[in-house]
Amino acid sequence: MSKQHHRKQRFKLRSFYLWHRYMGITAAAFMVLVAVTGILLNHTEYFQFDSQRVKSDGMLDWYGIQAPDELHSFMASNRTITLIGEHLYIGEMKLPGEYKHLIGAIDSNGILSIAVDNHFLLLTPEGEMIEQLEEKDGIPAGMKRIGVDHSGQFVIETAIDRYTSKDDFLGWQHWSGEADRIHWATPVTTDKNLARMLQ
Repeated sequence: MSKQHHRKQRFKLRSFYLWHRYMGITAAAFMVLVAVTGILLNHTEYFQFDSQRVKSDGMLDWYGIQAPDELHSFMASNRTITLIGEHLYIGEMKLPGEYKHLIGAIDSNGILSIAVDNHFLLLTPEGEMIEQLEEKDGIPAGMKRIGVDHSGQFVIETAIDRYTSKDDFLGWQHWSGEADRIHWATPVTTDKNLARMLQ
C-alpha cells in the first residue's frame, strides 16, 4: 500500500472518531436533559409546577389550547369567586376540584355558598371547605341561579321551579314567595390585577 492510501485511511478513521465523539457528547447531553426534566416532573408538587399557568401563546397554540377570553366572577363575603378554565378561586386561593360552570356565589348567614355544575360548595368566609353537596345529597338538579330572599332565606332557581332550604341545606322544598324580592347572585367584572395574577 502506498503512503497516500495510508494517509487517506488515517483521515477517514480520524473523521469517524470525531463524529463518534460529537454524537456521544450530543447523546449524553440529551440523556442529562431527559434525566433532569424527569426529576422535575416527578416532583411537580414540591416545585408547585401543577399550580403554574402556561402563558406562552406559542405553547398554547402548539397543543391546541385556547386561553379563556373572559373570567367569570361573583362577589360574596367581600371575596371574589372566579372560575378560570376548570379551576375555581376565592381571591387568589385555588379550591380543590375541577368545574365547568360557575352558577353563582352568595353570602348566606355567614356561610359562603357557591353553586358550580351540579355541586354546591359551603365554605367559611376565609375559604375553608365546610361541605360539598351534590344531587345525591338532595340538591335540586339543573341549577340556573342562586339568591337570597328578603328574609335571608337561600333560594335556588332551576328550569322547573324555585327551591329553598330551611334545615342547613339538607332538605329542600318549593319556594313560593315573590320573585322580585329575591336578590340573585350576579356576575361582576374581574379586577384587572386579580385577572393578571390568575391567568
